Amino acid sequence: MSKSSKRSLSSGPPMVVARAEAALARGDADEAWRLACEAGNFGPAFKLRGFLLIRSGREAEGETLLRQGIALAPHAIDIRLMLAQLLLVRGADAAAELELRQVIALAPALATAYAQLALLVHRQEKAQSSIASLYRHALLLDPANPEIPAEAGTVFRVQGLFDQALAVSRIACILAPGNIVALHSFVEMSHLIDAASCEMKWFDRLVALEPASPISYVVRARAWMVDGGWRRGFADHEGRLGLPDFAGLRQSIARGPWAGEDVAGKVVLVEPEQGFGDILQFVRFVRPLAAIAKHVFLSARPQLASILAEFAADMPNLTVIREADAGRVTADFVVPVMSLPLVLGLYPDMDGWTFDRPYLAAPGQQRERWAQATAGLSGLKVGICWAGNPRSTVPLEGKLIDRRRSLQLAQLAPLFDCAGARFVSLQHEYRNGDSPAAFGVLDGSGYLNDFGDLAGLIVNLDLVISVDTAVAHLAGALGRPVWLLNRFDTCWRWQRSGTSTPWYAGMRIFRQPTPGDWSSVVADVAAALTAEASAARSA
Repeated sequence: MSKSSKRSLSSGPPMVVARAEAALARGDADEAWRLACEAGNFGPAFKLRGFLLIRSGREAEGETLLRQGIALAPHAIDIRLMLAQLLLVRGADAAAELELRQVIALAPALATAYAQLALLVHRQEKAQSSIASLYRHALLLDPANPEIPAEAGTVFRVQGLFDQALAVSRIACILAPGNIVALHSFVEMSHLIDAASCEMKWFDRLVALEPASPISYVVRARAWMVDGGWRRGFADHEGRLGLPDFAGLRQSIARGPWAGEDVAGKVVLVEPEQGFGDILQFVRFVRPLAAIAKHVFLSARPQLASILAEFAADMPNLTVIREADAGRVTADFVVPVMSLPLVLGLYPDMDGWTFDRPYLAAPGQQRERWAQATAGLSGLKVGICWAGNPRSTVPLEGKLIDRRRSLQLAQLAPLFDCAGARFVSLQHEYRNGDSPAAFGVLDGSGYLNDFGDLAGLIVNLDLVISVDTAVAHLAGALGRPVWLLNRFDTCWRWQRSGTSTPWYAGMRIFRQPTPGDWSSVVADVAAALTAEASAARSA
């Protein structure tokens, strides 16, 4: 071989890229960049330079280089796959799908491409069957790769395909016992589907694997509380404050976090968090706080202002303020409303628990207005709420949970055949083409401007039937009879089984026997409602 040939092998683009990759492997990104640039117009060099730019946060420039690499090497599967993954991260779903399908056309046996496409289909909220089919294909092509079943377990769990989530996450845990993603799905699904065989040690292991991960503590918190372990559950539930969505709340708490110090002579600010139902459930703990603090400021969202003002009316040292004004309050301590049970040491499993009693009241004017509006209704007056907040601004998991907890109005049709019952809609807005008038349901949504209006209507009804949303919490807090239609993957607050809850004395829970089975729930509610209406007529 000539000297010039030897030089070309040692200094040609492939060898230079290999040296650049070696430099990157030993942590020398600057040298890797220099060598990748030296390699010139060579597809793999563009890929490496693109990767380095992406890693440094210059995603748009990285995308440009990857596309240049593809132009030079159209069949370079690795560059197309990297581009597709970047596009997924950047939210360019249509472009990502185009690249992934091109990769599959070029390499039909590449399992990673099918797994990435399944993730994309999941994000686009398309059919569960398509997602399952793509993951099955990926698993068949690469059964020894733990990343594929780990990711599939997460997606199946979020999609509500619980049995499939358990199966694939178990496989991933066997292949890679330390895979935190797989273990997360495995323990959650095991606890949901077969709690008797899922010991808490698995949740402890989840925390031990990533002790700095907030979600690990939240997962363990839910496991404790769904089985009535309130003390340990609320302690772990503080992990939620480390999640990205709580950045604003963390900033407020940092002014003076309250961890149980003596608050006699002190001013405490209570901050709202999460959904309206969470606030309505936990605001009950503000009263015992007000009994020991010099003064309490309760930050309120506009929709809750009137009913919380009524709540504070008999507590002179409790002031309800607008959430927008909370930053201007001078307080010694700041506490999120859902942290109050932990800090106060008040839990549903303690002797003498009295926090299932009514603690909210409808504002007088709103109560009287609805008393007049409902005075002419005969029979059992039943308020219904069949869907939650669609959560259009929350992550996909929250949207899918809402879909699992919600029904279409037509699914409640068997209830409307109940003789002696008159139905009133408690929905704030309608979706999925729901039309109360089509089922003879009275529609007062145009007059429900806030939770004070809603409370005024509820206290003038005999019964509330609701899915797991703020309406159910409001009815319970008002001390009204409320029947909860509960999804299979129950929220921790309603626990795993039983028809009652320690949170609201007037609540009766109807549970899905299997995921998605609302017909059984509606049939049970219809039978109970018929008996209730019959008893009311006989009274």
